[in-house]
Amino acid sequence: TYTVDGVVTTEPITLTEGENLIQKEVSDDAGNITHVSWNVTLDSIAPVAALTSPLVTNNNTYILIYTVDGRAVTEDPITLLEGENVITKEFIDDAGNRASVIWNITLDTIAPIVALTSSNLTNQSAYALTYTVDGVVTTEPITLTEGENLIQKEVSDDAGNITPVSWNVTLDSIAPIVSLTSPTLTNIPAYTLTYTVDGVVRNETIALTEGENTITKEFTDAAGNRTPVSWTVTLDSIAPVAALTSPLVTNNNTYTLIYT
Repeated sequence: TYTVDGVVTTEPITLTEGENLIQKEVSDDAGNITHVSWNVTLDSIAPVAALTSPLVTNNNTYILIYTVDGRAVTEDPITLLEGENVITKEFIDDAGNRASVIWNITLDTIAPIVALTSSNLTNQSAYALTYTVDGVVTTEPITLTEGENLIQKEVSDDAGNITPVSWNVTLDSIAPIVSLTSPTLTNIPAYTLTYTVDGVVRNETIALTEGENTITKEFTDAAGNRTPVSWTVTLDSIAPVAALTSPLVTNNNTYTLIYT
């Protein structure tokens, strides 16, 4: 639509997407000619809006930043509530195209909950450290040294909240030291077996049979180290048999007593 000396003229034209160059030659009744050239832009594409500020934050004062057709826009700070916050916006470009967006912004001010799930006592130096972060299992290989090992970590979530943790994991690869302290020879069938395990005294009552008795046991400590032992305890409940072998009658006042 255009005017020629104030008179409105309308023509249908099919445009293509983008800029369209329209050139015309207009003449009046006297033969005067005017050349015109117009650029008419067809924009049928809705604005493209993209969020560039983070979807998860631990700061309740939030600055919403986004681009509209590549142009950066920063809005005044908004106050978020803990959890998910729904932000809806509508954009209209110069051609009248509309775009509606919904962004879910999560405010998370709670530090991650971290819990050790692997054992804090092991007999393996190649240790699989296993723990959960907000219920999600994580495993890391760690090489331990004999004794207590202090493991310190700092765990952060997507919102930037940080939880420091400190765990003591003990490597005990030494088998229990077991020593028999009760006698290995007795004349009492009801025998009290006494021994120490890593210095701790233990007692058990065992019924022996005449002669040699083999006692086998296996000891396992809390770390899973094993020590097998075998002890021989002899029961001798038979009194000695004594027999005289020198003569019962002699004429020599110097007598040699002989017996078995």
